[in-house]
Amino acid sequence: MQVQSVGLELSDAERPIGGRLLKLVSEIDRVEGYSEPHAIPLTRLAVELGSRAGLHGSDLSSLKFAALAHDVGERALKREYLLSPRRLTTEERLDLVRHSILGEQAGAQFHLSRAAQLFIRWHHEWWNGYGYPDGLSGEAIPLGARILRAVDTYCALISDRPYRPRHDYATAEAILADQSGLECDPRIIKLLLELLRQKQVARERQARGPDAFLFPVERDWLQVDEVWDIQRADAGAPPIEPPIELPIGPKTEMRPPSRAFVVPRERNRRWLGFELSVLRRLKFTSIAIPFSGRPDLAWYLKAWGRQVLTNDVCQWAWWMSRALIENSRETLDVDDVALVLGDVDTAARETGNPALRQMMTEDDALWFDNVWHNIQRLDSEDQRALAYSHAFDVFDYVLSFSPETIHLRRPLSEAYTALWRGRRPVIDNDHLNLAANRDGHDFIRDVRADCMFVQLPRPEGLAGPHSRISGWRETWIRGTETAWDSLVEERVGRLGDEVASKDHYLELAADFLERARHIPKWAIAHSDDGFLSAAEIGELVRQFRRRVEVTYTKDFSGVVGGTHAYIMIAG
Repeated sequence: MQVQSVGLELSDAERPIGGRLLKLVSEIDRVEGYSEPHAIPLTRLAVELGSRAGLHGSDLSSLKFAALAHDVGERALKREYLLSPRRLTTEERLDLVRHSILGEQAGAQFHLSRAAQLFIRWHHEWWNGYGYPDGLSGEAIPLGARILRAVDTYCALISDRPYRPRHDYATAEAILADQSGLECDPRIIKLLLELLRQKQVARERQARGPDAFLFPVERDWLQVDEVWDIQRADAGAPPIEPPIELPIGPKTEMRPPSRAFVVPRERNRRWLGFELSVLRRLKFTSIAIPFSGRPDLAWYLKAWGRQVLTNDVCQWAWWMSRALIENSRETLDVDDVALVLGDVDTAARETGNPALRQMMTEDDALWFDNVWHNIQRLDSEDQRALAYSHAFDVFDYVLSFSPETIHLRRPLSEAYTALWRGRRPVIDNDHLNLAANRDGHDFIRDVRADCMFVQLPRPEGLAGPHSRISGWRETWIRGTETAWDSLVEERVGRLGDEVASKDHYLELAADFLERARHIPKWAIAHSDDGFLSAAEIGELVRQFRRRVEVTYTKDFSGVVGGTHAYIMIAG
């Protein structure tokens, strides 16, 4: 295939690797079931969008190669379900998650830059943290990967797929806009929509002219009626059930808040895909996770048939584990969601939790307060847990928008409904799984399991997240701001306490590990953070275990914000 024939510019330095990749793209498109070119037009659009977003030089070159090879991992899967017109099973969805990791490995074989390899690995990461393989969120996702997610999200929408026909351009752009703050970075969506509108003339050219498929994109992770059908579905696919009426309220013009509300996101120190790949190598039937946070890892382990015993001292994390880990049968139906959202935009009531007004606009604070009160009317605690978890995600959604992108924001009840429709499925794995809300030291002392997975809390303890998203979640779920201060005070002398010295932190960690001696296998995760090294963690573990059997490491340092991650296995 000649470079000139595809309209893709390659520099002399890029030509050797680029030429090899160009020979692969038609095969990759065939594996994915595209009837017209996909990877090459996607690459052209990604490069142009990357330039507008501020990438240049080697970063733009890495994006170009990553775009060409973004789905090379699907070629390695060789699974028939890729071309099947039916919905995928949960097992098939979990299998397909591997393709981005296989793509990263293939990128290494092609001698792509480390940045390009990581862009391929992370091109299915979602802005709200529900992507794969590592569950990154917000700006923890490198800019190049965010660009690929947006372009790829627009690109199968206007292409025929085995499971649905193509969308027209207007519909595709509307669907794309709706994914702002959920699947995609709102700023990148804004830039992409501006770029597409400047190319209106391309839509009037011949259906199969050289630019007919200039903007193909695959929205194979999100659909309006079932968002978690992420591996294959797309937002325009016809719903299985009849359309439902929910009280989402009329669309109104979104205006920037009258004052700035800055609630920083936590830097993601979890590397979900790496953790899961290591845990898959270990033999265990039950696992204890004493500091669970958001239970993404636990959900995958549950889906793999392990008994999962989670714990977190924060109630927001406990409720999320209640929803997806301990709960095996309860779901929210249409009537339940209608109850949660009933009158939330119109109820004339003072905000019951004044702290909310310090974090968001008065209208948004009232919405969240009304939702909280409505959730109390649900029949069971498991249903309340599910309802809470969607509300947590709506708050993350609110924080996604700036004054420049506020016009892309959907009404909060509509966002809640989309998140509910896109929920991860509740799984019954025939085990008695547990979600506890205790101090981590007490939990690990009392729990009985074959394996412990732990990432030790950060040295700032719970005091650090107070003003961040975790702090807001706890404030909302407990109904008062002072509850967080009480929680911080209870951590004194335990992990979760704020420490100023490395020695003090190691003392707290040693006290915790002493209580975990009875658990046969330990898996301890650590990421470089400038405070404690992996070697120091290893020395600590050796005080309680005969040896560290093996240490797995993963280099994520090829892009800004990257790091080295470690998992130590001790028995």
